[in-house]
Amino acid sequence: MPDSKDTIYYQEGPRCVLLLHGFVGSIQEIGRTARALRKAGYSVYAFNLAGHGTKSVDDLFQIHPNEWTHQVDEAIQFLEDERYKQIAIMGLSLGGILALNAAQKYPNQFTTIGAFNSPCINGLDPTPIRKYITSSIRRILSHRKWSDEDIQQEIETLTPLMNRQIEQIDELIIGVRDNLQKITTPTYIAKSIQDELIDPKTQDDIASKLTHATVHLDSFQDGRHAITTSPAFRDFQEALIDYLDQLAWA
Repeated sequence: MPDSKDTIYYQEGPRCVLLLHGFVGSIQEIGRTARALRKAGYSVYAFNLAGHGTKSVDDLFQIHPNEWTHQVDEAIQFLEDERYKQIAIMGLSLGGILALNAAQKYPNQFTTIGAFNSPCINGLDPTPIRKYITSSIRRILSHRKWSDEDIQQEIETLTPLMNRQIEQIDELIIGVRDNLQKITTPTYIAKSIQDELIDPKTQDDIASKLTHATVHLDSFQDGRHAITTSPAFRDFQEALIDYLDQLAWA
């Protein structure tokens, strides 16, 4: 059994959703979605990506994206060992990139895949993503009673590592983007109209490049980038479950 501190594992039936959180997030940001899926009768497995959900903010920037893809590989193997034969893999933002990557690596593995506000076309725009990361660091450290001066010093120390990691994530994005046409698995895409981090049109572009897959795209007027915790989270949960319920899982 995985460590419950860093994982969510609901065993509710033969249909299982492997749910991946976003960059600078944790399983907490997808917890509501996981519970809604559980209530709807789906098993759910989620875990903290390496460097996320730890006590030290600099842990994140010590990680290469290859570690995240390896974790996804291990999670897929875990679910196979648990005898799940009907698996969906879905993720928020970075989690969506990892889900699309897994679908390319394992073309016959999943019933469906999903990407929620994934930056999987033009990569990460450095300016807003840096603001997003530094804002997250400020929030975390201020909760830990750090002074403004110490927080600023920590951000300046971490900035070179942050820039390097953004470049590494972009390399992963490019590899996934250039192979979207290879995906044949039915795909669910969620688009937040109020996305403050990436252009909402990105989700339309992803859908247009999935030329060999059946694509279902839902738009959420009140959704923000982290749609799972945004004002549109209930509408998103209902739409996602409606989509999953209509699939031919057997």
